[in-house]
Amino acid sequence: MFLAQDAVISLLQAALAAGATEETTGLVDMSGHRACTFVLVIAEQDALATIALQIQESDGVEEPVDIAGAVATSPVNSDAKLIVVEVHRRSKRYLNAVVTRAGTGDTATGGLVAIRSGSRTTPVGAEASQAATPVVV
Repeated sequence: MFLAQDAVISLLQAALAAGATEETTGLVDMSGHRACTFVLVIAEQDALATIALQIQESDGVEEPVDIAGAVATSPVNSDAKLIVVEVHRRSKRYLNAVVTRAGTGDTATGGLVAIRSGSRTTPVGAEASQAATPVVV
């Protein structure tokens, strides 16, 4: 597998300034893909703050529901680290992510990326959130 040719890489959420809020992304359409890897960049995290990444699914009509086990929480003081959650072969067409920043401190993120893989057709092409077409050498 060559990531830039065989996967769709999307920016789901831009960087979040320091805070303690819950943010929900838009929907990720999984039609034509078997897996999705969500990568959250933790830019800065206070000593008493927590941050969690929960993945949800829906058919696009109903309210999204949490996928059991598809959640990761960072330990405190996780500056310049990543949280990664990957889901495979879901029965619903759409996924979304919920970033929960809690505790008595603040957390800033560097953004959230979704990598849809296991495409039934390749190459998959560019995603609208990409500034340029991926370069493969």
